[in-house]
Amino acid sequence: MPPEAPIPNPIGVAVWRPTFEVFHTTLAPDEALALQRAAARAPLADVCAAFEGREAPDEAAFTALASWLDEGWVSAIET
Repeated sequence: MPPEAPIPNPIGVAVWRPTFEVFHTTLAPDEALALQRAAARAPLADVCAAFEGREAPDEAAFTALASWLDEGWVSAIET
């Protein structure tokens, strides 16, 4: 019997290099969307709206943003 066809399951991937060491991680689709919005300089409300499908969207947004700050992905905040 031939193997079943693969099921598409897109995931986001973040790759960063704070020094000379390269790091990478997978991202849930909503976090990948939020990160894309942030990189495009979308308003914070739009970035956080990416998590609206979660059971606790405010907690998910806070956790993601805190992680981005901790990893050094956010270097400045413009007003």
